[in-house]
Amino acid sequence: MRSDITGFVIAGGKSERFGRDKRKILVSGITLIERTIGILKELLGWHPFVVGDNLNDFQIDPGFIIKDARPDSGPLGGIVAALEKCETAWGLMLAVDLPNITAQDLESLVTATDESFDFISLTADERPEPLVALYHSRTAPLWRDQLNRNELMISEGLKRLRYKTIFPDGGVNSLKNINRPDDITAG
Repeated sequence: MRSDITGFVIAGGKSERFGRDKRKILVSGITLIERTIGILKELLGWHPFVVGDNLNDFQIDPGFIIKDARPDSGPLGGIVAALEKCETAWGLMLAVDLPNITAQDLESLVTATDESFDFISLTADERPEPLVALYHSRTAPLWRDQLNRNELMISEGLKRLRYKTIFPDGGVNSLKNINRPDDITAG
């Protein structure tokens, strides 16, 4: 059990490119949202928070739901809300649309915590993956300020942080996300 990390499932997307709610896609018999919650629960030892504005269709204890900091602000609105709720040193953000990610992939991330960094993420090509990442809770004001300026690109905020990237144990395939229906079979 990790007492220095809080898990957050970033699950507020509208799935516009996909055409239907991709959080409900079945992977090995369970929905993506259930799978993602389970991975973080297995990894950290306790139930993660689920961040998003449109979670009424899911059976999630309301105590574990966090609304985006601002509607229609993309992932940044979820990250800000998560970090402002985070009571531990680190917030682990995990996008709901990663069907190949495993607890083992994330284990290498959580064992890399280092107070000299503000942000630590998995990567497929040395560029940070902002939705498979640890954010230090001390960065919450930076992200809130960026959201208030309507600067929604997470990459802009990363320019002001000390960060490192780590390759997942499962390789590049672990970080493939689902944006369109053919991404499911493209594996």
